[in-house]
Amino acid sequence: MAEKPSPRLTTYYNARCPVCSAGIRAYRGSQPEGEAGLAWQDINRDEAALAAAGITRNDVWYRLHTLDETGRVLVGIDAFIAIWDRLPAYRWRARLLRLPIVRQLAHLGYEALAFPLYRWNLWRARRGSG
Repeated sequence: MAEKPSPRLTTYYNARCPVCSAGIRAYRGSQPEGEAGLAWQDINRDEAALAAAGITRNDVWYRLHTLDETGRVLVGIDAFIAIWDRLPAYRWRARLLRLPIVRQLAHLGYEALAFPLYRWNLWRARRGSG
């Protein structure tokens, strides 16, 4: 029996966050048929996988994290670039974000959105809706 190839990129995300899960659904939907290079890990189902990568649940609640084939953890905009690079429909976005000024602006924009989204998810968790 052939062994299943290991993913080149694992994305850790919070499926309880409506915004995060919608984004991941879109990426998974655009993933080429039979492509084994991307794996999607809901942190609410397997926190042990996070610990092995040196990532906490709180880290992922705050920012998107990926783990590449070399074991390097990519966070925020760098994680998006890594994902988009591997999805043909999104590859142009990765190229755009690599431009120095665009990357800096994207980083600032991401950070401006990540904190309120993180706080909203904490609030939802305390209320029992997330």
